[in-house]
Amino acid sequence: MMRRLAWAIGAALILAACSDGVAVTREPTYALSAPTLQPTSVFMPAAPTSDSESLGAIGMNDLTAASVPSGGALPPLVSATNALGDPRQVVSITAGDGTLMAAELYQPPGSEPASPVILLGSSATAWDLFPITLVNNGLAVLVLTLREGAPVGDVLAAYDALAELPRIDVARVVVVGERSGADLGLAACGGGIPCDALAMLSPAAASEPAVFAFNPRPLFLAAGENDSAGLASINAIRAVARGAVEFLPIAGTDAQGAALFSASASLSDRLLAWIQASLAAP
Repeated sequence: MMRRLAWAIGAALILAACSDGVAVTREPTYALSAPTLQPTSVFMPAAPTSDSESLGAIGMNDLTAASVPSGGALPPLVSATNALGDPRQVVSITAGDGTLMAAELYQPPGSEPASPVILLGSSATAWDLFPITLVNNGLAVLVLTLREGAPVGDVLAAYDALAELPRIDVARVVVVGERSGADLGLAACGGGIPCDALAMLSPAAASEPAVFAFNPRPLFLAAGENDSAGLASINAIRAVARGAVEFLPIAGTDAQGAALFSASASLSDRLLAWIQASLAAP
């Protein structure tokens, strides 16, 4: 009993020592201090002022090509799924300036690498069944739809893209161009882009320096007999060509470029045979 009394007296003395004489109340006697700025009612982050796509660089900070070294080539990018049994694959080719160029890729069945034929023209459909003829004869085909004012670098981008495919053998390459695509093919092959032979259908212009640079590789030339401009260009090319030249005038037509396939039943077979011979040549 005495022990409990002693504890009570001790506790009372401790409480008395802590008290400063201020009466304890149920209400707070002072206000808590806190920041006086009010939060913004709407979150408004600063919007970027530059186009994010312009900041991308292939192989550096372009997430779609993160594994490609800076300045490296991209393989053809699949744009659409082809139908069952259709050898055509709709793809895009990345140009040197980042532009995606429309193209179609054909690869023969099997695991053996195939030599490619690059078709340069204004439309993929203009070539009719010629790409099918090529792929049915064991050749790979890239049909490149040329943009307006296409530079030589677009052909190089097509070649580099094919070189990234395991079933394509770019050791031997043939380029076929129609109209302005023929002129671009001549400039590209004469400018150092690897190609072993060039076919020109209704060339629009004749560049003697480009022909000199292309010599002495083989040429295939075709134009309608009523196409005076195409024939004039071909005659100028033949005058300075120093390699083997095969010339096929298409009788009774002024059709130009890939339209010659519809105007001549023999053009497809003649051009195929010439391509095969050019690729087989030592």
